[in-house]
Amino acid sequence: MRKFTDKEIIRPAVTRFATAYLTLQRFKELRQPLEAMFTSEEWHKSSWAKK
Repeated sequence: MRKFTDKEIIRPAVTRFATAYLTLQRFKELRQPLEAMFTSEEWHKSSWAKK
């Protein structure tokens, strides 16, 4: 994921109560890079794609 986004999703220990909200917000911000990652040939060859 870092190859496509250069960012982290979130650090739960720092945010404690708002973790779910901030994680969803971060996914929204990273939508295009994440889509590129999941549609890449590299992802399809990965063992994670089959899990």
